Amino acid sequence: MKSIKLISVVIPILFIGCSSTYRISQFSSKDKFFEDFNKSANDKSLKITMNDDSSFTANRGAKISNDSLTFFSIVRKEVKINKADIKDIKYFGTDMNHLSATIFLNNGDTATAKNINLGTDSSINAVLYVSENGSLPVLKIKQVSYVNHSMGAFMGFLTGIPAGLLTEIIIKPAFFEDSNGNPVSNSSNSIINTVSILCPVIGGIIWGEKGHLYTYQFNP
Repeated sequence: MKSIKLISVVIPILFIGCSSTYRISQFSSKDKFFEDFNKSANDKSLKITMNDDSSFTANRGAKISNDSLTFFSIVRKEVKINKADIKDIKYFGTDMNHLSATIFLNNGDTATAKNINLGTDSSINAVLYVSENGSLPVLKIKQVSYVNHSMGAFMGFLTGIPAGLLTEIIIKPAFFEDSNGNPVSNSSNSIINTVSILCPVIGGIIWGEKGHLYTYQFNP
């Protein structure tokens, strides 16, 4: 009977939230919902899903203002920059074959470049990581989601604790002890004890890899 009660408490814990969903109806106002979203979505890699179920990724977060979602991304571009377009350049890194630099252009733009190669005409062939942004009316957005791996690891660790208790209190007596409660063998007893201790660690690793999914539903 004690085992049954324990299972009824532990099993729901094992399946608690590998995801969290937020809707406007859960907040006191639309503005509070937007405020919570802005705090959470800052600098996250976001999957933005439109009302027609098409989607794209904004890898540097997003912000809502005046019923519009402004999203930010870092885009990788392979470019050739002419010497005449460069105002100044500051190199960094110790590997001369894979130099990186901050390039200041005459038009006022600044770019961070990696794997720079100098051309024979003094031009620069580089991989640039350029900031870009866009904007959409909130009414066109179905939902925005992101994965938090740290929270996933934490939830997995917590899940592993009751899993370890299940192993120690239910599985161990059922399969690794005789009718008098004595271990069937010292080795099997040691193994099951180790498994019980490692359950939180294993849970943290598995759930950390999967991550905890957060979803903000705008127009479900």
